[in-house]
Amino acid sequence: MTLVVTDAQGASQTVTAQTDANGDYQVEVPGALADGVYTVDASVSDAAGNSSTAQDKGEIDATAPVITVDAPDGVSTDNTPLIKGHVEGVPAGSTVTLVVTDAQGASQTVTAQTDANGDYQVEVRVPWQTACTPLTRA
Repeated sequence: MTLVVTDAQGASQTVTAQTDANGDYQVEVPGALADGVYTVDASVSDAAGNSSTAQDKGEIDATAPVITVDAPDGVSTDNTPLIKGHVEGVPAGSTVTLVVTDAQGASQTVTAQTDANGDYQVEVRVPWQTACTPLTRA
């Protein structure tokens, strides 16, 4: 059996595989595939010369998203500080999870969704007892 794996940049790698008694096979692609959609074209022939082909697709995403966070600095009397930021490399509506820790070490986890531009924002509800202490970035 011959497999041709073509990555998103058009680079192809050809590998061969032997099937087991059940007709199953497994191969490793020798070189790294570029991020994006890749295709696998398989072809096989039997001893009588009959052949068959099949194709499938997959996707590689080995690039981590990039995130920024902008939290208020210093001491504030605002007990609902707005934390905002930007994420690159994720689709709109992706969930951003933030862990906010106050000066006493108490943490809370909040979530926000990215918009079409990758921006997010969330108001953090800080208990009134700690509203006058600085928040730290986790």
